[in-house]
Amino acid sequence: MRARCARHSLTPVAICRCALPIDATILPIAALIVAGWAAVATGLMPRDRWPPIEGFSFRILIPAMLIDAIARADLSGAALGPMALTLVTAIALAGLAVLALRPAIPASRLPDARLSTVFQTTTRWNGFIALAVAERAAGTPGVVMIAVSMAVLIPLINIANIVVLAALGPGRASVRQIALTVAKNPLVIGCAVGLILNLTGIGAPGAAGEVIAMLGRAALRGGDHLRRRRVVGARRLARAER
Repeated sequence: MRARCARHSLTPVAICRCALPIDATILPIAALIVAGWAAVATGLMPRDRWPPIEGFSFRILIPAMLIDAIARADLSGAALGPMALTLVTAIALAGLAVLALRPAIPASRLPDARLSTVFQTTTRWNGFIALAVAERAAGTPGVVMIAVSMAVLIPLINIANIVVLAALGPGRASVRQIALTVAKNPLVIGCAVGLILNLTGIGAPGAAGEVIAMLGRAALRGGDHLRRRRVVGARRLARAER
């Protein structure tokens, strides 16, 4: 039985001494990722069956989990403010460090396309894996903490990456195009709905809330499939740029 702790809350204390040992937390998730890779590599799961799973996870399950977790979270300034400031500062410093490579490394050695890829891989964090680890390590409070982190970072990271891609890529994106791209992102929509339910005091409403919660629990497993797909996609991109 998983240990629980009364000290669990929307703070780093959520991962405390009563959590599972790190190997018992990480290894099952790593095993699921390997199992997904092996299913495709051996032909047990044909590649053409993965995109529907990925689409369903990205457009339905993960947004449902974000809605449920954020709607129930404690978003008081004392709990959220310092964490949000730390997250945004860390991502901003990492992104600026990558962009600082342009004056130091000429485009002949580091083309703009590759620099934009480095920027993306530096600033984008895998919230899906973080959710699964947090769920095993700290239960619901851990999931809430990561979900709120995603609510803070996802819109900012999407805007930053679109702007950098527009600046370094062959095309140019207008402010309207950037806004539409961010607004149509299912994760951004899930964060926005969760924030509205939380800040208006509506919370997770009745039976609809239970349905959303059930979908959200499935998201923690579907995220492992997304991780496998993103690894494959990154490898293909790297090969295409060579």
